[in-house]
Amino acid sequence: MKRITLSRIAAILILCLLCAILLPSCSKRKTNGTQKESDTESSTVTETGTADAGTHNSPLPQETQSQEQTNESLPEETDAITQDQPEDTTESETETDAVTPEPVPSLQYYSYGNGTCCVVGIGTYTDQSVIIPAKSPSGDIVTCIEARAFFENESIRTVQIPSTVTSIGDMAFGGCSNLVYIMVDSSNRVYRDIDGVLYSADRTVLISYPAANQAQTLTLSAKITSIADMALYNCTNLQSIVFDGSPADWEKLQIGSMNYTLYSAAVTFTGSGK
Repeated sequence: MKRITLSRIAAILILCLLCAILLPSCSKRKTNGTQKESDTESSTVTETGTADAGTHNSPLPQETQSQEQTNESLPEETDAITQDQPEDTTESETETDAVTPEPVPSLQYYSYGNGTCCVVGIGTYTDQSVIIPAKSPSGDIVTCIEARAFFENESIRTVQIPSTVTSIGDMAFGGCSNLVYIMVDSSNRVYRDIDGVLYSADRTVLISYPAANQAQTLTLSAKITSIADMALYNCTNLQSIVFDGSPADWEKLQIGSMNYTLYSAAVTFTGSGK
C-alpha cells in the first residue's frame, strides 16, 4: 500500500513539475497571441484611423469645395453678363445709328426721265433761305418750278433761282407771306430780278413781288405788258406804284387775278415811255 501511494505521489510531483515548466510558456504564447491580436487591432484601428483621417483630410473635398464655390460664383458672373448685355446692345445700336446717315433735307422734285426735273414742292427742306440747285440730288438738271410749288408757304424768306430754270408756273410763290427777296442767277436767260422782284428777262412780265418786301414804292417800266396772278398779293408794305408809261399804256396791261395791292396802292404815271 505504501509503495503504491509513493508512486502516485511521485507521479503527481512529476506532473506538477511539468505543469510548472509548461505553464509559463503557455502564458507567453497566450500573451504573444494577445499582443498579436492587440497589435492587429491597433494596426487595424490605426489603418482605419488613417483611412478615416485620409478620408477627412483628403484634398478631394477641397477641390470639391472649390468647385462648389466656383459653381456658386457662376450665377454672379452670369448675372453680370446678363446685366452687361443691355449696355452692349445699346452700344451696338448707337454704333448702328452712328453709321446710318440721316436723310439730308431736300426739295421735292419730279423727274422727266430725260435728265431734267422740276421742283414741285418744299419737301423736307427746312431752311428759310431756299436755294434751288442747278441739279437735283439724283443728278437731273432743274429746268422748272411747278405752279404753286411754294404756294402759301409761310416759312421761306428768300429764294435763289439758278441759271438752269427756264419755266416758272403760275403762283409758284403766291401767298408766301414772309417772302422778302427773290434772286435770280445773272446768267439766267429767261428770268431776272430787280431789287428782289421777279421779272421775265425782258422785263415785260412781273411774275412775283415778295409780300414781305420792305419797299413802299414800286417802279414799273413802260415795257410791262402783263402782271401774273397773285404777283402783287397781300403786299402790305407797298404804298405806291410809279408807272413809266401813260395811263393809256396802263389800261393795256394784262393783270392777273388776286392782285389786290395793285388796286389799293396809289398809281402815278411819268409818261416817259422808258
